[in-house]
Amino acid sequence: MDLLCFRRHIRGGLVFTNPFARACAILFKVLSVPLTWRRAHTSGSPSLGRNQKKGVNMTISKERKAELIKTYGKNERDSGSAPVQVAILTDRIKELTEHMKSHKKDFHTRRGLLMLVGKRRRLLSYIKGNDINEYRELIAKLGIRDNIQ
Repeated sequence: MDLLCFRRHIRGGLVFTNPFARACAILFKVLSVPLTWRRAHTSGSPSLGRNQKKGVNMTISKERKAELIKTYGKNERDSGSAPVQVAILTDRIKELTEHMKSHKKDFHTRRGLLMLVGKRRRLLSYIKGNDINEYRELIAKLGIRDNIQ
């Protein structure tokens, strides 16, 4: 009978990979440490998600966001105007597009990407309806196509 089918858990308890080993340990009271039923972490850090890696961040940094606000806003505190929002969304869309090139089956990210594209499209439609010249300048600066009817 092999009772070594467990691993030490971070909090001091044991995590059993074999239900029979757990039952034997309880039956014979061999172990005096608290028992947990969770599966052991096989690789990586337990605080990171399954598909996440250290140093990989799919959000925009504060410095980059401030730079976009300064470039496309009326002043450095103007984060809510439509051109600034479009610029920030465009930056996020570019990052997520690069992520999707290497993770083709990441359907949750794909949905988020499509939602961001739709939001940017609505904002661009609003800008085009209010000021066509501002719209043309913005899409030329950002390097995106004019596909708003």
